[in-house]
Amino acid sequence: MEGKWYVIYGLGTFSFIGLQTPIIDPNFLECGTSNSPPSQIKRKNLIGKSEDIKMSHMIMPGSPCEISILFLFTAKSGKFGNDDRQDCKRIVDEINIILANSEIDNVKVAFAGIEEIPSNEYTEPSSVNLNHVVDWALSSSWVQSKRGFYAADIVMIMSEVDDNSFAGVSNGQQGNPNPTKEAGIIALDRSSNGFGNYTPAHELGHSIGCRHQTCNVDPYTCDNNDPYIHPHTFGVRKCWLCSWKNKMTLMHPHTNTTILNEIKRIGYFSNPDVHLEGTNDPATGIVDQRDNSRWIKDVACKIANFENGLAHLSTSISGKSSICYLYTTDLQVKVTGSNNYTVQYWEEIYNGASKIFPGNNLSHTFNQAPDNYLPGSSVQVQVNVLIDNAYTFLSKFTISIKGNCQLGDPGNGNLKKMDKMQANASLPIQDLINEVIRDKEEVGITIYNLSMQQIIQEEKLKDSKEVYEVISLLPRGIYICIIKSSNSHYARKIFIP
Repeated sequence: MEGKWYVIYGLGTFSFIGLQTPIIDPNFLECGTSNSPPSQIKRKNLIGKSEDIKMSHMIMPGSPCEISILFLFTAKSGKFGNDDRQDCKRIVDEINIILANSEIDNVKVAFAGIEEIPSNEYTEPSSVNLNHVVDWALSSSWVQSKRGFYAADIVMIMSEVDDNSFAGVSNGQQGNPNPTKEAGIIALDRSSNGFGNYTPAHELGHSIGCRHQTCNVDPYTCDNNDPYIHPHTFGVRKCWLCSWKNKMTLMHPHTNTTILNEIKRIGYFSNPDVHLEGTNDPATGIVDQRDNSRWIKDVACKIANFENGLAHLSTSISGKSSICYLYTTDLQVKVTGSNNYTVQYWEEIYNGASKIFPGNNLSHTFNQAPDNYLPGSSVQVQVNVLIDNAYTFLSKFTISIKGNCQLGDPGNGNLKKMDKMQANASLPIQDLINEVIRDKEEVGITIYNLSMQQIIQEEKLKDSKEVYEVISLLPRGIYICIIKSSNSHYARKIFIP
């Protein structure tokens, strides 16, 4: 399979819609087919040597990432039995439906097993919350041994703790994962849960990197054209006025209990004999893939934190990561006394009429201009800017000139969207690219040694000379790497099917 490379800056966690499967360039990867998914991916270098990559859980076309769930019941519940087993299988079935309805096409869950927690291991005190349950499970050797025995990615603890604040919690859902703790522990409150099986699906969404969802453009309405396939901000908002009151998404259960009756929850779908693609026994986990969900979550969190650390991206808006598009506009700069000048531009992002992002000052100094740019002459400068267009914000760009020159055309408009980087549009962006790469060691994504011009012209990898880090492939076909050119300029690349 072949695919085109596009340059997209500001890729956040699960930030694209319509991506179905990754396109893998056969020049550098041996990959399985839909009928024969790979158990071990091999990466080719120029001399044809194959190098093993620890990516048995890599999401490939026709090979969904299977996340197996071990259900644990606290001894206090006193309800452990065959009905609980059927309930848990029903939860698995419904999570898969909810994932599909939320356009998460290549993540499936499977029933790994069910156990009751012995009272000598843990008994719920009368005055605790679900976080207490999770903290215990994270440090419990009994839980970890059961997880290993069942080869489970996720441990769901069915609790009767009667938490007054949460219907469910999961650890490590945002921020940098703690490497000393096992991820994928979820605790659910069975005593009072108004969201049915959306709660375990919602918490599982956290474990695969989903954030909460919020209203977008107006606090009293919702934008149904939201390009985020995984919503990510959660709060008591007035989204119930929009059509979503009858279409709950994975990460958007309302917390306003007065409108629960207006929400159409998914109906029970009980089929204990349901099988996932490529499996014969829904109760059997895949040992090689036991870290699927933790790996996905870790990568997603690292990508999100990587984005949040970039000064020139508006990733702090409502706590979300951004999709940023590359735009370009032209300036007419009139040099007045020197051929050294600096172009500064900054960005304001508006939500309706309210400014919600103060803007970042970005600059590029044009020193050593050509000799024919004499005082009094007019110079056309192409300025490239990054606009966060994830939620169709109104964006305004203010551009000014410093030094012995004056601004002719202010350039506050005529922005043209660029689908991919072009050779003549790279100069002002390079400083930003260098900033993007500054914390690459914390990201854990692939770096290839290629020239920028090669990528621009060929639109695919052909002559990679060294792969510095393990390939990262996020769910739903988002394939990211970082390209290092010979002149130390960097750009992130993404496969788009």
